[in-house]
Amino acid sequence: MPRSPLIPEARELFALQRALGLRHAADALFPSGRVRFRVLDGLHVPGRTSRWSRVDHLVLARARDGWRGRTDVEAATVDLLFTHYARILDSHPLALRRVVLYELLHLLRTGSQAPTADDVTSLGVDTWEAEALAHATAHEPHPTADRREAAEEIVDAWRAGRIRRAFDCAVRLGEPGRDAGLSRLVLDIADQDSRLDALLARAAELEDARDPDAAAALYLEAARAAVDDSTAVAGLLRTAADPDPARRPTAVPVGGGVRVQWPGDGPHRVLRRRGAAGPWMLLAVRAPGPAFTDADVTPGETVQYVVLPVQGHELDGPALLGAPVRYAPEVENVRVQEARDRVSVIWRTPPAALAVQVERLEARGGSFRVAVDGNGFDDRPVPPGEHRYLIRCRYRLPDGGETLSDGVVARAAVPWWPAPVTRLFVTTGPRPGRIAVGWDGAEGSQVRLYDKPLPAAGLDLPVRELPDPLEWETTALPHGVELLPPRRGMRFRLTAVSVIEERATTGASVVVELTAPVRNFRVRRVAAEQVRVTFEWPERADRVELRWTQSGAQARRIITRAAYRRSALEFAVTTAPADFHIEPVPPDADVVIAAAPASFRLPADLTVTYDVRKPSWWSGAKRRITVRADCAPADLRDVVLPDVVLVARPGVGPPGSDPPRPRSPWDGTTLLRLSGSELGIGRLVPRDIEVTLGGAGPPYALRVFLLGPGAESVRLIEPPWERLVVR
Repeated sequence: MPRSPLIPEARELFALQRALGLRHAADALFPSGRVRFRVLDGLHVPGRTSRWSRVDHLVLARARDGWRGRTDVEAATVDLLFTHYARILDSHPLALRRVVLYELLHLLRTGSQAPTADDVTSLGVDTWEAEALAHATAHEPHPTADRREAAEEIVDAWRAGRIRRAFDCAVRLGEPGRDAGLSRLVLDIADQDSRLDALLARAAELEDARDPDAAAALYLEAARAAVDDSTAVAGLLRTAADPDPARRPTAVPVGGGVRVQWPGDGPHRVLRRRGAAGPWMLLAVRAPGPAFTDADVTPGETVQYVVLPVQGHELDGPALLGAPVRYAPEVENVRVQEARDRVSVIWRTPPAALAVQVERLEARGGSFRVAVDGNGFDDRPVPPGEHRYLIRCRYRLPDGGETLSDGVVARAAVPWWPAPVTRLFVTTGPRPGRIAVGWDGAEGSQVRLYDKPLPAAGLDLPVRELPDPLEWETTALPHGVELLPPRRGMRFRLTAVSVIEERATTGASVVVELTAPVRNFRVRRVAAEQVRVTFEWPERADRVELRWTQSGAQARRIITRAAYRRSALEFAVTTAPADFHIEPVPPDADVVIAAAPASFRLPADLTVTYDVRKPSWWSGAKRRITVRADCAPADLRDVVLPDVVLVARPGVGPPGSDPPRPRSPWDGTTLLRLSGSELGIGRLVPRDIEVTLGGAGPPYALRVFLLGPGAESVRLIEPPWERLVVR
């Protein structure tokens, strides 16, 4: 009878069987529950006829499908169990039979009495084999829990290279009896165990002879052969030399422990000792690499690590010893930001730290303590230049004392920031249509002007965050610049920004109003003492101011846009000459650059009166025109009389209708033209004319027009309409 199943993962297999309620592996072949099998001459189950069928993969597949059809078991457990059976069957045709016999042995020997044939058949064995199996079982030693554990573990230990554990299992199993497979395995284990003892003895001799390199080679060979040999590993650790710096593992305190790193990304075994001569403790049998974090450390203690490369389950190289390190984690993710006369630093504090201490290291030696606020600090005022800050964490020791970490150094370079523009001056520029801009402050800086929104004055910011500067035509002045605005009638905010390299500082800002000029300004008399004012309303203006001076007296009037659009602008004046000026009333602004006011000179009231009469009742088409120019009291040297032009136009309507009046000096035939010098002031000037218009017959319409300088300022007084028609 087999005293060991001699299969890998035996304990996992038996656990799966118990999960399905199976007594042994043969039960799994009968999902319906009617168990009947033979096992002495191979594992057989009843076939479709009266013949027995050897258990093969087809039998396993049918049994697995039967279990899958049941609703009281988990399909995943069934699949995993039958995967084990298939692997066992692949390893040897009789391997599954061996497992069943091993299980039957333990089931039949649970009590103190020898098993009977009925006991055997109750487990599903065919009655044909029951007597023989009961007899064979009765002559086997009584299995104990210790023996069963050793029997089911020995193969796994051997395959994993745990030779010492496998040898221990063989010792606990005792004599293998007539189990040939177990006997061969026990002999192999014993041979390997003896070889290990010899290797370790020779390595110890070399170590005593102060040949650590040769001893390390033998310790490594022993450790490769037996992964669980603590003597070999201890020898490797004792003979471990300080490796080449390129291959030396590093240990860095971090927030969650000590992070051990080694070159390359292969798996390594990791051990640690506390202090300089403490015992080595295994932390990881096979750390995947290239790093491992040891969380079982206490702040303030010194630890040392050694790593051993692993290939499969075996060590693959000598021990690599790292330098001792004191566990006092530093702050992490340190970020530095420099600004004008200020350094700001933030970090992530390790969870175990009591507090963080910061000192600014002076260039001439010494230090200056900096107040810490949570996970950072804000140090100001700080002069421009290079600065270093030592950041250390404070920890509580097991004895109640405190210790500081070695610290990390944060470096900051405080740049020279530009001085802001403190005041802006905006005035009318030297050239027409331009404005001049000057400023105070910004010593040693370039000044840029912006008409776009910017932060409040005094803010430091990178140049890349500024909008595009003013794009107006710019000319340098001795103490500023001259700008050409794109148009008049606009309002804008002008902001100065001082710049040094890639750093900028916002400065003073002013609101500038550029008023638009008043165009096409005219003043004319509609009566001797009544004038009408016309002009184009200036852009963006809500009100305009009209001022005039007449006979030494001054007057003004504020006109709103609505009022101007609602009705004509007429008001009373005297007949004397007057000077008129008009300009927009500027809105509230820091600076107003007003356009020049529009002006108009209204002369004294000047009239031209004319009349047209027949010289006598038999005159026919002849007419006498009299013209008289009169002027209000004024300096006649300033009076300029226009030319008088008489125009005639023939009728175009049916007979008896009035002819149309001429609409302009060019809307008809000129019959008479008198110059201003011919008129004079206060003199009646008569002229006789023959009203003939070539082939056109009467009726004719006559009309006088004034042409030349000052014509628009002269009032023309016309006779009644009937005297202007020639029939």
